[in-house]
Amino acid sequence: MSRRIYLLLVLVRLYFALSPSYIHPDEHFQGPEIIAGEIFGWPTYKTWEFVSAQPIRSIFPLKLIYAPALIIFKWLCTGIDFDVTPIAVFYVLRLLMFLLSFVLQDWALHELLPDRQQRSTALFLVASSYVTWTYQMHTFSNSIETIIVLWCLVLMRRMQHDQDHTQATLCIALAFLAVLGVFNRITFPAFLIAQGIELLPHLWIKPMRLPILAAVAALTTLLAIAMDTEYYSGEQLRLRQIFSNAIITPLNNLTYNLDSSNLAQHGVHPYWQHFVANLPQLIGPIYPLVFLSSRKQTLFWSGIGGVAVLSCFKHQEARFLLPAIPLILSSIKYPKRYARVWTAVWMGFNILAAIVFGTYHQAGIVPVQSWLSQQQEVAHVLWWKTYSPPRWLLGSANHAVNTTDLMGMSGKQMIEEIFATSECYSMHNRTLLVAPSSAEFLDEYKVMDGPGTYPENFIPIRLLHHHQQHIGLDDLDFGEDGMWNTLYRATLSRFPEADHKLAPQTTIENVFAAVQSGTVSQGVVPFENSTNGSVVFTLDLFVDLAGRYPDILVSGEVYLPVHHCLFGRAVVGDNPHNEKITSAPAPACDLKAIKTLYSHPQAWSQCSIFLSTHFDGTERRNATSTSQAAEIVAEDPSDTSAAISGRVAGELNGLDLLAENIEDKAGNSTRFFVLRKQSDAIASTHGQTRNDLDEARYKTLVSFAVAYAETGTLADCLAVFKKYASTWRSYDKHSDTEDRHNLNLTSINSRPSNESAWQYIFLVEFIGRKLPNGDGAVNLALKELGQVAQSWRWLGSWENALTS
Repeated sequence: MSRRIYLLLVLVRLYFALSPSYIHPDEHFQGPEIIAGEIFGWPTYKTWEFVSAQPIRSIFPLKLIYAPALIIFKWLCTGIDFDVTPIAVFYVLRLLMFLLSFVLQDWALHELLPDRQQRSTALFLVASSYVTWTYQMHTFSNSIETIIVLWCLVLMRRMQHDQDHTQATLCIALAFLAVLGVFNRITFPAFLIAQGIELLPHLWIKPMRLPILAAVAALTTLLAIAMDTEYYSGEQLRLRQIFSNAIITPLNNLTYNLDSSNLAQHGVHPYWQHFVANLPQLIGPIYPLVFLSSRKQTLFWSGIGGVAVLSCFKHQEARFLLPAIPLILSSIKYPKRYARVWTAVWMGFNILAAIVFGTYHQAGIVPVQSWLSQQQEVAHVLWWKTYSPPRWLLGSANHAVNTTDLMGMSGKQMIEEIFATSECYSMHNRTLLVAPSSAEFLDEYKVMDGPGTYPENFIPIRLLHHHQQHIGLDDLDFGEDGMWNTLYRATLSRFPEADHKLAPQTTIENVFAAVQSGTVSQGVVPFENSTNGSVVFTLDLFVDLAGRYPDILVSGEVYLPVHHCLFGRAVVGDNPHNEKITSAPAPACDLKAIKTLYSHPQAWSQCSIFLSTHFDGTERRNATSTSQAAEIVAEDPSDTSAAISGRVAGELNGLDLLAENIEDKAGNSTRFFVLRKQSDAIASTHGQTRNDLDEARYKTLVSFAVAYAETGTLADCLAVFKKYASTWRSYDKHSDTEDRHNLNLTSINSRPSNESAWQYIFLVEFIGRKLPNGDGAVNLALKELGQVAQSWRWLGSWENALTS
């Protein structure tokens, strides 16, 4: 392998070291979660391994390996007056793991493989393995175990080759590393068995080696036990406590893992799991060469022997085999025949696995925790369908945030848990839900912005933050659309599709025209506002007196909470209204310099209290949208204008926020209709019958005109709907049935008919759906409506957004 290729692979290793991917909770909860709290005083979450009566994890390797780097980092930050943030500590630890791998792991392999050809092949395979790129860059105890195993093998090999000297320094280093390895993971000695058997005769040649090894090992063990005892007792250690109340974590760990009932809590696997599933998962296409083309030397038997010993335990995870990977890869004899094919397949496997585990796997958790640590007034955060979030990444904010892990809950249970939390909608006591975007269950709860008016037992979920780089393979949200569509949502769906395009229109009528002409497949128009009432522009277009939009139908509805903000250029000065006005939001600065206001006409009446309080008499100019109003103000060089718009529009145009939530009603929201051409909308109703349709889930819009020359025609039309809002009976020769219908009216609007003064066309919205086969109560009602109305038109049926 050339030096350039090796350096390129080192850079790849560095890239994945700095990636926020999250492979397994143990990489946080068995290391950084503990040591970060010790060094920086942050509140952390300790798992059962550290809080049980017989703790099984030692603090000794954590303080020895991670603590020095963090203490130095803390000292440097203090010296330059820089606040230590959890995300900075995260990257410090990742860089530490990179250096340990790049320096110590590769150095050890260089010494263990004196043959140049074998060394070149081994370094290439190890340096290009996704295990090195990902697992070895994360703060796993298994990654530390790999480094310790390699250097113990190096020291044992040096001792074996020098039969003329006692090598006291080597003995001291080997004994210390051996104890460190055991306190790090009790599986550590399994990977030294083969080399230990070879070394054993050489220990007798120099008889002083054994006493030195034993003495140093005993002193190191005593030191480790003392540190663990002091840590878990929480008191300053006294010498007599080591013998009376000693806490020996490796012994506790071994005892725990020998009990099959304990292992059953974490998952019991067949004895062949490591050889048949886990090892192929880690080395992929190289796996056949382990048995067909490998050097059966000490390194090979060290790796295979370790796998065999670990296979005796029923709980088997792939990461347990990390120390065996460089040993096995170093033993592979690369086949000369089809060498390029083998290399291509090997690299393809590792690149694909690295993308999954090193770039996307649970990669949203660390950035989201970092984002949460900077948020104010967050009281409760619930995590659903993700790995358990590392609490240490919240830093000092963890004092105020209550984190709840809901990973294994069903969607229904998750919603119940949210209901159980207090004051979900208070901005001073916010409850946040973190979940993958592929969680299909949440789609029906998503709203665009802010509080609004919603049905009982409905929890509106508003998107506050999104991290696209996240895939969770452990708890996929399998939907009724099958496995492949589920995998699409979890993977490819996070990439924007090129054929989904937005086509903004300047007016509501332009939206109708675009849908009618087929320029766009769907359109969205406002229909009514909870403060202003119906949008007359939209009503007139539905009435369509000129017959320009004969194919327009409503196929859906969306409720969008609307919050208005005042944006402009801030003028420094005292605001005379702060102490006087209580009925409208107080602005952030003096507004006397503002001479002109821009906004959409609908916004004026929705913010009437604020405007009459602060801008009584100020010139108001209409814009086609609140977004355009923000653009106009941004381009005004006079700095004497302001816009009423949404927060996003104001921020995108670089304006200053002068006042927020200035709408009259906190629950201000607008209902939008989704438009389609008639042929598209009807197609969506095919296949449904009267018996399988729950009419309460749907709404219908109808327009009709009445004959004003005849008395009571409007009452006759409305009587039709009253009739089908109650029980009616139908008879045929086969059965006598009773059907209950609920065609209750939900809104009535009227617009001038233009035929004569004070004559109107009525638009009626009611519960129910018109079926394409002519069956159902809606079709019967419309048939009777045609007998009493002068004319009528069906304008669409759609799912009721408040009940679907």
